[in-house]
Amino acid sequence: MSAKLTTVYMTGAMERRLGYGRRGVELLAEHFGEAISQALDLWNEFRSRVVYGRAQSVITRESEPYSIDLDDDCLGCRAVFFLVPYYDVAGGLTVFELTEQLTITKLGIKDIALSRSAWENYRRVRGVEPSWHVDEESSPRKLVFYAPSGPYDAGYELLYPWTDPVQIKADRDALFLRAVEGFVRYVLAEIRGKFGGTVIAPGGGSFKLNSDMQYQRAEKILEEVRETLRASRPNMATPQWI
Repeated sequence: MSAKLTTVYMTGAMERRLGYGRRGVELLAEHFGEAISQALDLWNEFRSRVVYGRAQSVITRESEPYSIDLDDDCLGCRAVFFLVPYYDVAGGLTVFELTEQLTITKLGIKDIALSRSAWENYRRVRGVEPSWHVDEESSPRKLVFYAPSGPYDAGYELLYPWTDPVQIKADRDALFLRAVEGFVRYVLAEIRGKFGGTVIAPGGGSFKLNSDMQYQRAEKILEEVRETLRASRPNMATPQWI
């Protein structure tokens, strides 16, 4: 989590980037808050907060399903990993009994791997390979496991939206600040673009504000942020639903 991505720090950082203290910055606290909110929305378009969970000794029968309730904020499940307990791998032998069998039968690692592969193929052909799905019809929604050949230990990754910038990891805070800066400059461009960006001078005549420059800077910054987020999007399975 990043200590920099608090509202107080980000507001001060944006003021400094816009030259506050040496020039006027026509923005209120509400403007900075809106820019931060828009940056968080942009972040959620490309990245989700991953919450890891684990279910132990998962085994299912027709009358005994195994499921986990999902709350309303959950966007979906990215992945489930079924971990075969050592008991299954060793054919029901303890580590001491397995060592004894290896010594007596001259069984090697290759033989164990072939035995494991044959057992996995058998489960697959019989249709008892462990799987999972999301039950969208139930209330609450559920992450449902199918594991008749268990027990298994199941690790799962649930996706949630970012609701507060401080949840973002410290190594990503610079990119998030760039996103905030882009939206702040959009707001500033709107303010300075009033009356076509031209202001009447007190002594007569007029001068043009830099609304166009602020808009162009905002466009460039946000395009760079989008490209970075797009390139760094995790290459994982998509959620079951959005």
